[in-house]
Amino acid sequence: MSTSIMMTGAFFTAVVLLTTGLCSGHAVLPPGPVNGAVGGNVTFNTIISSEGPIPTIIWNFDGGSGSALVISVSSGVANEGPGYEGRVSVNSFTGSLELKQITLGDTGTYTVTLITSKPETLTDSAVLNVYEKISGAEITGPSEPLIAGNSSANLSCQAAAGTSISWEWLKGDQPLSPSNRITFSEDKSSVSISPVESSDNGEYQCRLSNPVSTDTASYTLTVKL
Repeated sequence: MSTSIMMTGAFFTAVVLLTTGLCSGHAVLPPGPVNGAVGGNVTFNTIISSEGPIPTIIWNFDGGSGSALVISVSSGVANEGPGYEGRVSVNSFTGSLELKQITLGDTGTYTVTLITSKPETLTDSAVLNVYEKISGAEITGPSEPLIAGNSSANLSCQAAAGTSISWEWLKGDQPLSPSNRITFSEDKSSVSISPVESSDNGEYQCRLSNPVSTDTASYTLTVKL
């Protein structure tokens, strides 16, 4: 996105605020971030109720390199910012924004400015976190027979796709806890059992999750006496 485009969005908002005044202390958006999956749609719902269309609605985006216009609506006429054509829409009564076909590059802060018919200017911001859905979870483990009291087992769990993954290990659908024989890697993507005992026989599950998806892999561990 060019510097001139980013400056245009920021300048438009600045002019509006200077000419109308800023109403502070008025929440427009619910607290907390908005989470979305790559390729999906998200909606920034406002908590505004209006008896008629809001005269002016402006949404800007800041991904860390400056502000850029997402969309502005003035007297019912919409102006979509570069890169947002055909994938944004605004509710003229609430100011809520729908963003479609999101990508990882859409992660960042979205700021809404509403100029009501009173008139007053309301502004608020929300963070959008975009994640890639997890898929293709798989556990890899020992390929040789395990002997109780002598062998060690290392299980590793990975996914073919997904971002911001967290791991949880289970045995027989119950959480697997660390012990003097069971240790996890720092991110919990792998677990080591040393030495293995006959009680370690059974099915192990690795549950991978992020805010928009989960996936589970299974592995049967066989220990011989």
